[in-house]
Amino acid sequence: MANGIFDSNVAGTPAVSAAGTRPFQKSLPGDPVHVPHGSADGIDATSETATAVSASSGTGIGVIAVSGNAIGLYAACGLPRPVVISFPGDPDPPIVIPTPNPDPTLPALSPSQTAIYAEGDGSSAGVIASGATGPAVFAISESGIGVHAVGGGTSPTSSPPVETAAIFAEGDAQVNGNHAVTGDVQVGGNHAVTGDVQVGGNQTVTGDVQVGGNQTVTGDVQVGGNQTVTGTVTVAQDILLINADCAEEFDVAGPAGAGPGTVMVIGDDQALHPSCEPYDRRVAGVVSGAGEYKSALVLDRRASSRPRSPVALVGKVCCKVDAEQEPVRVGDLLTTSPTPGHAMRASDRDRAFGAVIGKALQPLAGGRGLIAILVALQ
Repeated sequence: MANGIFDSNVAGTPAVSAAGTRPFQKSLPGDPVHVPHGSADGIDATSETATAVSASSGTGIGVIAVSGNAIGLYAACGLPRPVVISFPGDPDPPIVIPTPNPDPTLPALSPSQTAIYAEGDGSSAGVIASGATGPAVFAISESGIGVHAVGGGTSPTSSPPVETAAIFAEGDAQVNGNHAVTGDVQVGGNHAVTGDVQVGGNQTVTGDVQVGGNQTVTGDVQVGGNQTVTGTVTVAQDILLINADCAEEFDVAGPAGAGPGTVMVIGDDQALHPSCEPYDRRVAGVVSGAGEYKSALVLDRRASSRPRSPVALVGKVCCKVDAEQEPVRVGDLLTTSPTPGHAMRASDRDRAFGAVIGKALQPLAGGRGLIAILVALQ
């Protein structure tokens, strides 16, 4: 016996229609469980070797499942022990499925229509799926929609209840085609899509996001990990970046590169070097990442045979400053100094033209130190 329940119909009526019509018993050997009539699941099917529920209809609906106060359709696959399913008083022998199989829990295939269509009743989720080692829901449609979900009720798993998302996944979400959702998307793990992503509401992902195509989100996007998009990202509203500067990576001379806060100049070898001359018009910027300020945006990050460092070109950055010759006050223009990798106050206006790094945001009365500056090359 491969499938938990198998039914086929070509007359235009549902292949399986369940409404908790009679009590049934599902048990693992040595651990029977009886579910009474009136509060039972519409269908509770478990498969160890293949599909838990397989239903096909030539012109109608494969499965209709309705339950008054429990689960309309429950399917499980890959349990560690053989499964026995029987109805009390039924003269037919019980269904025994002996061996596990890593097939998807609930596969749905449709040649021209929607593979899975789910709507919550206002107090429960349209689809709640949990898979231990494989996909919880696996849907294929050759010319229609793999999964169509409509949310808008309240989540049964939250306390206090909150508005449900159209699709809610506690684990990872993987889509091998395009992913289009008119409501919210909430993923508790990683979200990987090989095609395009279109979200009409908000997108919240606690893990990483990988999109092989374009990403369009009309609401908010919250990603707890990294986000990788090989196509175009279109945002209808603002993009908010928590960190400070806009940096670009450059090849850096020397085996160890340069540390954060170092003032850098362009060398004849097209790599950056720590500054070492006063009023050097080859100044390129300050290595990002020192102190409390980190890069908000990094350009041209790629592999290279040389060490590479992000150099702040615009924004706030912490910079090494030498104030031994004269103090630095808030608002002073800064330029390169004789001290390697340090800036100083640009007191000679004529020499400063083309060699200004930016403006001091903090004072430094004397000595050498790390202060916040506003990068503005001029």
